[in-house]
Amino acid sequence: MSFKKNKIISIFSFLLLFLFLCPLMVKAQFTGIFDYFTSSMEGVEEFSGFASRLYQAIGLLLLITYILLGVFSYLLQWIITAPVSLYNSTLVWSGWNFTLGLANIFFILIFLKLIFIS
Repeated sequence: MSFKKNKIISIFSFLLLFLFLCPLMVKAQFTGIFDYFTSSMEGVEEFSGFASRLYQAIGLLLLITYILLGVFSYLLQWIITAPVSLYNSTLVWSGWNFTLGLANIFFILIFLKLIFIS
């Protein structure tokens, strides 16, 4: 007899918890069986709009990436094949001095950070 009583109590508690204590507002109007399918399709339509915009953005990003890759590969090929004497070039020496100055500044900043943190 207690098994039957537990079964009835569990069914009643299930109905009470999951049917009557719903935390969201629901519409009590039912017009037909196709409302479920219509609302499902509206959800798919909302997601497909987002997904199509996402795919367009990714496609545009890939297009820009491929264009930049082509331009940079052409420039790299042009730089590699250009005859430049590296030892007496003023461009090379000015770039070397600029890079040397940047490296020295970063080393000084790292040493100052180590001094003030310790």
